[in-house]
Amino acid sequence: MQTLQDKIDNAYGLGQYIVEPKTVRGSKDKIMITCPQHGWFITTPDNLVYNAGCKKCRGVNGRGYPIKKRQNGTAQLGRPRSVYALFIEASNSNGLTAGVASPAPARPCLYVKEFTDRKACYAALNLVRKAFTLRREDLQDIAALVDMIPAAPRGHASSH
Repeated sequence: MQTLQDKIDNAYGLGQYIVEPKTVRGSKDKIMITCPQHGWFITTPDNLVYNAGCKKCRGVNGRGYPIKKRQNGTAQLGRPRSVYALFIEASNSNGLTAGVASPAPARPCLYVKEFTDRKACYAALNLVRKAFTLRREDLQDIAALVDMIPAAPRGHASSH
C-alpha cells in the first residue's frame, strides 16, 4: 500500500513536496506540506494528490495545476488551459455579430481576441454589446476597447 508521501512523489516528482510528519486519518484532513520554493502551506491529501499543489506555484505553471513529471523525467503541465475567444464577424446586413467560442472559430472573422479567463471574455462581450450598435464603422473602436481588457486575470501567467 502506498503512503501519502509516495503518492505525492509519483504525482509531482521525488521531493517536490514534503508531508509534515503526522498521521493522516482521512483524505479530507488538513495537513501541512512544504513547497521547496514557497515554504509551508495547508491542504488536504485529496487536493494534493489530485494536482492542486502549492497556491503560489499555480499561477506560474498554468491554470492552477503544478508541473508534473512524466515517467521519463520531463515536465508536463497538469491540465491544459482553456482558451475563450471573443470574435466579431460580418452579418448578412451591414452590421456585425459578436460572440464567444472555445476554441476560437476556424472561419474567418473580422476580429478575434483570446482570453484565458471565461468571465473576462463574457464581460468583454457584454461590454461590446451594450456600448456599440455593432455596425461595421464601429469595428475599430470595438477592437480598441477590447484590446484594453487583459486576456488573463491579474496574478495569472499566460501560457499563450
